Amino acid sequence: MGNNNSKHELMRTIMEYDFAIYDLALYLDTHPEDGESLSTFLKLKDICKKHYDEYVRMYGPIRFTDVNCDNYWTWVSDPWPWEGGCA
Repeated sequence: MGNNNSKHELMRTIMEYDFAIYDLALYLDTHPEDGESLSTFLKLKDICKKHYDEYVRMYGPIRFTDVNCDNYWTWVSDPWPWEGGCA
């Protein structure tokens, strides 16, 4: 159960950073000269990528583009959310 909690906590962290990144991107669309916000955007993007890469390494792909095996389509290896994959 502890491992599953870690998996969910890491996914939640990724989702929180993604939200902040998208929010900043929308702001930067209308304020492209705001260097401080751009700096924050780039910093959050780097932090999120580290969490994302850790998740993929530990728990498998989040998106089909994360599949890195050349002899089996691992995207279908884990249960889908409706099959208990998120429980």
